[in-house]
Amino acid sequence: MARIQITVCDRCGSLERLVTQYDVTHANRTVTVDLCSEHGLPLDAIMNLVADAPLREAAAETNVTTLEDHRRRPDGK
Repeated sequence: MARIQITVCDRCGSLERLVTQYDVTHANRTVTVDLCSEHGLPLDAIMNLVADAPLREAAAETNVTTLEDHRRRPDGK
């Protein structure tokens, strides 16, 4: 038996609009939504905002010294 699956926008339910599936994660919770271009616009805007943002520089490496290591130094510094 053949099956046809139709995915519609979770907001408007339009059969005439193409949809994009979005996985949105916030505070350890992920939801999946199917949205047409009109209702997906806010999420696309966020993605474009993030994509256009300059990359953050990686944190500088830090040398970690334990108290034991510090005490072993001859100068005590």
